[in-house]
Amino acid sequence: MRKLSGGALSRTARGARVLLFLIVGCEAPKAASELYVNALQAPDWPTALSSCEAIRTEPNRSDCLTAITERHERPVDDCTRITVDRWAQECRFLYAERAARAGELDAAFAACDGTQTFGRECSYHLIREAARAVLDKPPSEVPDVAKGYAALTRAPDAEQLFWNAYFRERLAQKTPIDPTGCPGQACLDGALHEMKLHLPAIKRSHNDFCAADADTLGVDIWARGAVTASWVEAWRKGPCRAPKPEGPPLAPHPTRR
Repeated sequence: MRKLSGGALSRTARGARVLLFLIVGCEAPKAASELYVNALQAPDWPTALSSCEAIRTEPNRSDCLTAITERHERPVDDCTRITVDRWAQECRFLYAERAARAGELDAAFAACDGTQTFGRECSYHLIREAARAVLDKPPSEVPDVAKGYAALTRAPDAEQLFWNAYFRERLAQKTPIDPTGCPGQACLDGALHEMKLHLPAIKRSHNDFCAADADTLGVDIWARGAVTASWVEAWRKGPCRAPKPEGPPLAPHPTRR
């Protein structure tokens, strides 16, 4: 089984959900709400499971089972107890994130593949968290992490998604985009992709964008260097293209007065 290099993935902000809902039918709303809360507060799995299974209405029962399966860190097989497909897929999604945080990539990939509706999103979550785990490393030290996600069947572009997320997340931490040491084209494309997201806004805020030295643009957004400067120049060829000169006035049509 493969282990995630670069350290375990950071825990995502998916706290236990407490949903107080209105139940239609013969089940009293108070009873359903109490069963749900009791399940979340239960000290052990059997007690929590008993409370959820006492809820007779759907999708509330499936919602409850999803919450406690994650809360008690149960194996993915327990997601089969959930009868509402959307919640069953959410259960597998949460398990995939948990397995990836533990470095169990094979199990995480299999769980994402089992979430038909959310498979792409699930895969991206794993990739993004992998990128976040190595933000302190320069590009030259993280190529194996990116390629380790190539087995995600719902994300055949996993390597590219990784590098896009890597540069975006580093920029969010005030680390300028710097393609120096990129191990391959996917890394370079990820840096360029993030730069292109910011160039239109820089153009709008810069009075002399088209004539300015490339090194004076994008301060704090990307690192100064020959590669980033060449990207800026290439991008400027579009919005800075000189307008076509007006031609001579058209001669009047011979049959018109």
